[in-house]
Order: sequence, then structure tokens, then C-alpha cells
Amino acid sequence: MKTLPHITNKQQEILKLLYRHRFLNRIQIQAFLQHKDKGLSSKWLKDLKEKQYIEWIYSTDFVEKTKPAIYYLSLKGVRFLRRLDECPPEELRKRYTESSRKQPFIGRCLLLADCCLNMDARSADGSGVAYFYATEADYADPDNDYYFLNESEFIRPNLYYLKEKDTDDDFVATSYLIEIFDATTPRYMVKKKLKGYANFL
Repeated sequence: MKTLPHITNKQQEILKLLYRHRFLNRIQIQAFLQHKDKGLSSKWLKDLKEKQYIEWIYSTDFVEKTKPAIYYLSLKGVRFLRRLDECPPEELRKRYTESSRKQPFIGRCLLLADCCLNMDARSADGSGVAYFYATEADYADPDNDYYFLNESEFIRPNLYYLKEKDTDDDFVATSYLIEIFDATTPRYMVKKKLKGYANFL
């Protein structure tokens, strides 16, 4: 079996984040890692890229270069995760074609990641409200509590989350399913997806 270059535990976390969220920029990765040192995060990403575990989308155009690079798993990254045997093979196989993903899909991934980070921040602000979420990659795992979403013939939400509010008087838990529609999604497809949610409910 071919040996893969050594990476640190933190770099392994980055690969798992990219598996879970598909596309992330450097700022999002740093926030998920809860790491304040921008230089160290950039160093980990640079090393992963040099070792061909990840690839990036980055433009040197004068206007575009002000935007943070967007990272995704490359072939070696997928192989590394496959050896860990923590990701469902069917879901992991989708990561082989990340380089061919279109901009609307990438934008959707970045938006969903921002939603997750926002929920993490609100869960930690001491307000008594907690959020728990599952991405498509999470609920594709047969051991995940929300695997039933993966098996549904009607829906495949982009994100599931649970909001729990605990006060002195009451405890309320509410579930949400998020589906993002691109501006270019045909009207018949929107209707079909909404009908699927109605049938699921």
C-alpha cells in the first residue's frame, strides 16, 4: 500500500471539515478549528496543498485576489480519509469530482458553512439556546441519528438542525430542514422539491 505524507492531527481535522462541508474558505476553516492564529492556519493549509491533500480556488485577478481562497479535498485527501474508515464509502466517492463542481454548488456550500458557524457561535453565547446540526455528509452515515433523511424517497435537505431553548419555565426543541434553491433552479424543480417536503411531512 502506497505511503501518504505525514500530516498533523489538526491537518486531519481540516480534511474532515472539508469532507463534511465540501468547500470552505480559510476564514471558515480557522473558525471551525476555533484557532486564533491566522498564520498557523495558513501554514497548515499551505502544507496540505503542497502534499496534494487539498486543492484551492484562488484568483490572482486584482479584484478577486482580495477574497480568501476556497479549499476542497483532492485525490490524496480522499485516499487518506478512506484509510481512516470513518466516512461512508458512497458519500466519500462524491469527493473525487470536487474539481468539476460549478460555482452555484460551491456558493451553496460556503453559505451552509456560514450557517453552521453562526449556530456554533449562538450556542456558545450563554443565551440558553443550543443548536445541533447535521450536514448531508453527517446523515449519510448509517450510525448518525438522522440517517433516516438519507433513506427518504422524498427529500434530501442541505442541512438539518435542532434548536433547543432551555429556560427556568420551559424546554422547547424545534427541528428544521434547510433546502437552498439557486436562482437558476427551474420552477418545475422547485415545485417538485416542495411537493417532496409536503409528502415527507
